[in-house]
Amino acid sequence: MPLLSSLILLPVLWGCGYSYDKFSTEGPDAICAKYEECGLLDFWGGTVESCMNYQEAALGGVEADGSECPNYDKDAAQECVEDWELLTCEQLNDGQTPTSCEKVCSAGSGTAE
Repeated sequence: MPLLSSLILLPVLWGCGYSYDKFSTEGPDAICAKYEECGLLDFWGGTVESCMNYQEAALGGVEADGSECPNYDKDAAQECVEDWELLTCEQLNDGQTPTSCEKVCSAGSGTAE
């Protein structure tokens, strides 16, 4: 019976979605981890801490209430973080960043939470 309860609870947990608060924490983590992995932290002041401060300030000033992040897309936000984790150093060195991140605050899907 505990297995059945777990299976019933999983869709409920997934339904909670990827909140903006979670994105504003995990996004900077993923971005700065990638820059550190690729040896490119100089772009953000040379340390993980300076990178995190910049990223958190940038995301912390945006609210998912439509004023600065219209139609917050929780699916795109989660995809953005996952895509940062999958990005190769070669891609980052070539100036590529995840295009999924462009969809996080853009009008469109309406999957706001």
